[in-house]
Amino acid sequence: MSSIYNSCDAFHKAPFGAVRAGQAVTFTLRVPAEFGCTAPRLVLHRDGEAPAPFVLHSAGGADGRDLFTITLPMPQPGLYFYYFDLYTGYRKLYRGALGEAYVTTGTGEEYQLTVYEAGFATPQAIKGGVMYQIFPDRFFEGRPK
Repeated sequence: MSSIYNSCDAFHKAPFGAVRAGQAVTFTLRVPAEFGCTAPRLVLHRDGEAPAPFVLHSAGGADGRDLFTITLPMPQPGLYFYYFDLYTGYRKLYRGALGEAYVTTGTGEEYQLTVYEAGFATPQAIKGGVMYQIFPDRFFEGRPK
């Protein structure tokens, strides 16, 4: 049995990873037909802003699962968070430990989507490299315990 949603799978979220501002992102859910879900919603918000619900559209079904999808352009750079409301007994999909969705009536951790500046290009000097950030205060705080 495959997952309802996996943010690392291009079938569920395309394109994979961070996206350029103005680029469209497609989200697809594969919900078991037994849930009787008719209008799941993607609840999306930019960090520090109010969440906005978007209704996913039916895309047919196969193997006892209903498919729902939506394509949204990401208008401006920022850090976005999202989760899904199934509205079958107020169930929600939240991120599990492996990044796959699990069904709950409570709350859980949201998925994250990074949207970067449309004109950004990685400088040639650091392309393909690895960067580290060192926090000296983590090694010695300068005060006794």
